[in-house]
Amino acid sequence: NGPSLTAAQLTVLHNTASTAFASNRIWKIYPQTPWRPDAVFMMDFMRAQHQACRDDLIEHLKLGYPVYMRADFTRHMEHELTARAILVPDCEHRGAGSTDRWFLPYLCKVYGSLSVAMQFAVREGYKTLILIGADGQYNAQEINNHFIDGYLPVEVQRTPEQARSDTANLLAGHDIAARECRAAGVTVLNATGPNS
Repeated sequence: NGPSLTAAQLTVLHNTASTAFASNRIWKIYPQTPWRPDAVFMMDFMRAQHQACRDDLIEHLKLGYPVYMRADFTRHMEHELTARAILVPDCEHRGAGSTDRWFLPYLCKVYGSLSVAMQFAVREGYKTLILIGADGQYNAQEINNHFIDGYLPVEVQRTPEQARSDTANLLAGHDIAARECRAAGVTVLNATGPNS
């Protein structure tokens, strides 16, 4: 869900037989494309925006594809909603540096939604992963981080320190994913970027 992701890229995916996994607020771009994912991963709290996470779950459940969600989200949402999601148990890792590996078949959520989606794909036997919209950079202006205006509520802001910390966590997750995929014989192609 980085700023380079476009509806045009997703429409190309719609016209292929590719399996596609997405994350978090991807539904915000649906009015611009017929593409829909095969599954969604929701592993990121958006800085105390529990209502936004609840809205995301509702939007995804309406469309009927599987939603993999952090089990601890159940503390902030009604049971009728969370009972329809596939809960990913708490792996007990907290923040960058708490682990430097995957623990398949278990899914480790510490490095965010993209990391969990990649772990899931490897666990399910996919041999080639193609990443789009995986820009790997946060800044203190949330509006500049994502693919569409209104991706996050306007009041959500990162401090510069939070942005640096979140970016470090994301990049550590990418490094671990690259190493784990190589070890599993899985090819990762990063097609992220404005001209991809």
